[in-house]
Amino acid sequence: MIGLVNANLAVSIMEDNDTLLSYQNIIKKEISLPYKEREIYIVYDPLNISKLSLDIIQEMINFKILI
Repeated sequence: MIGLVNANLAVSIMEDNDTLLSYQNIIKKEISLPYKEREIYIVYDPLNISKLSLDIIQEMINFKILI
């Protein structure tokens, strides 16, 4: 999946792993959840992303689950 992000073909939500460290141009942002079984991040290439995609990412980051 990270290869697709790096090739500017996708934005992805994935768990943290060592592979992410090898991609210098990829941004990862933690997504807050009310419980933490796993840390997950949204990753994208900041040089090749549309304004609409950035707006959607911001909404995802700010999304709160009410229990």
